[in-house]
Amino acid sequence: MKNISFELRRQSMHVLLGLLIIFLALLDRVFTLWFLFILICFGVLLSLLQIKFNFRFIDVILDRFERQKYMRRFPFRGTLSFIFGSLLVLKIFSLDIALASIAILAFSDSFSHIIGKLGNRKNPLDKSKNIEGTISGIIVGTIAASFFVPVLFAFIASFFAMLSEVLSFKLQEEKIDDNIIIPLISATVIFLLRLFLK
Repeated sequence: MKNISFELRRQSMHVLLGLLIIFLALLDRVFTLWFLFILICFGVLLSLLQIKFNFRFIDVILDRFERQKYMRRFPFRGTLSFIFGSLLVLKIFSLDIALASIAILAFSDSFSHIIGKLGNRKNPLDKSKNIEGTISGIIVGTIAASFFVPVLFAFIASFFAMLSEVLSFKLQEEKIDDNIIIPLISATVIFLLRLFLK
């Protein structure tokens, strides 16, 4: 039960961060790009200071939101990679595609983790994940992204985003954070669909 409440807390922050980025980008894309860049710089500095000095008050925050394996090695890893993934798609793709992919990141990833904790059917592509989580991620991601792109595009992008989450990508034995992979893959899929189905 503690594991589920931790995941609920963590994924709620995930959704709120995604909604904040979408809201800011709708108001002013350029400002949002700079804001996210500054946040990343500040976050990396804070992470390095935390590794060196281990501030107690930051430890309390990390204990509530950060996975245990990153508490000492890379504090704020999840948040920083979420912001970095959002920054990349906002810089590379058109606004509607970027917003759709950030919506997929915020909602698909969050719901797949929460529902996955409650599910019991193992995903054949990754036994550490449950099929219920993957399916819920696709459904919720489709709904969220369809505010910005056609429903068919939203569904296909959500499907490939959840597939990429299951098929963990590694770089020198270190798993590449899905907060970077998911928005890039979903945005690329929507871009290609628009290119070939026009």
